[in-house]
Amino acid sequence: MSEYRDKLAMPDALIAATAICNNLKIFTLNKKDFEFIKGIEFYKPTQKMLS
Repeated sequence: MSEYRDKLAMPDALIAATAICNNLKIFTLNKKDFEFIKGIEFYKPTQKMLS
């Protein structure tokens, strides 16, 4: 986990941990905050979801 220390804010760490532990996908427009974490999966938002 030390390799994430400088890249990951505490709220994002809690979101990531919750998603991984519960086998959930993350819905975010800020993928850069999570994409370096092993085991994270993302929903792909459609244009209809964003409007």
